[in-house]
Amino acid sequence: MVIDVTKPEMYQHKNGSDVIAFYKEPFGAFLTVLKAKDDSYYSLLIYEYSMDNLILKQVKKPWSDLKDGDPCMVSEDGEEWFKRYFSGKIASAIPTVYAYGRTKWTGIFEHEKWKFCRPPTEEELKS
Repeated sequence: MVIDVTKPEMYQHKNGSDVIAFYKEPFGAFLTVLKAKDDSYYSLLIYEYSMDNLILKQVKKPWSDLKDGDPCMVSEDGEEWFKRYFSGKIASAIPTVYAYGRTKWTGIFEHEKWKFCRPPTEEELKS
């Protein structure tokens, strides 16, 4: 398996610890910072030939089930939320919405990226 060291959040050690960061060492290893289940942190040297100790995590994003044109809520800080229509994702990692609350019909070429994106609650759909 080839590890994408630019995306440590996608990996977990076989012992269940989440990978926090990779740092390339000059002698062909990666210093890997891990977070254990008890929320403690530790580091571990992992050599390129032993990367099979890492597994790819299945991370479901809050917006994973949204389809093009679905109503959604977006935010930059996780506190103040705005109504938008989902337009897709970039590289399976960054959600995009139609700009300025437009829809697929009115804003097909204008998209925005937001830090947070999630489906609306029943209350938000009614308001």
